[in-house]
Amino acid sequence: MFLIGPALLGATHIVGSTLVDDTSEIVRQRPAMVYATVSEALATYPSSGTMQFESGPPVPYSISVDRSPSKQMVVHVKFNGREAGRIDLRFQPANGGKETLVIARVEGDGKVVREELAGTEKAKLGYAPDWLLTFAFGRSLRESAEEIERGALQADRGA
Repeated sequence: MFLIGPALLGATHIVGSTLVDDTSEIVRQRPAMVYATVSEALATYPSSGTMQFESGPPVPYSISVDRSPSKQMVVHVKFNGREAGRIDLRFQPANGGKETLVIARVEGDGKVVREELAGTEKAKLGYAPDWLLTFAFGRSLRESAEEIERGALQADRGA
């Protein structure tokens, strides 16, 4: 009975690291509109600031976005000027171009996260493997897709 927990944890790690490379979501809007909406939403998000947790010192952060004409974005997250992680977003036409397949991959630098968030309850995120971060990001991707479809996130409707 004692070995069941570690065995399940090991199996989860093996399956996750083997099967979870990316997370994806279909958005029932055209790729140009989805790309513009996400780009606009990221532009309205504060590009820098300070995060304050219940424990530990405040952590300065910055966010920058690299956009490419091939409908790809890379969101860089830095803590105290050091890159802690990035989110790679790709926007591909689906259903004859009427919908968009958004594909995301999250990559983190665990050492930077652990060091910069040391003393906070979030420092343990530095131990999470990239596949787990990507898997967890799937929920945010789903929620964003629903907001775009409802029109809750606005962009240039002429796209």
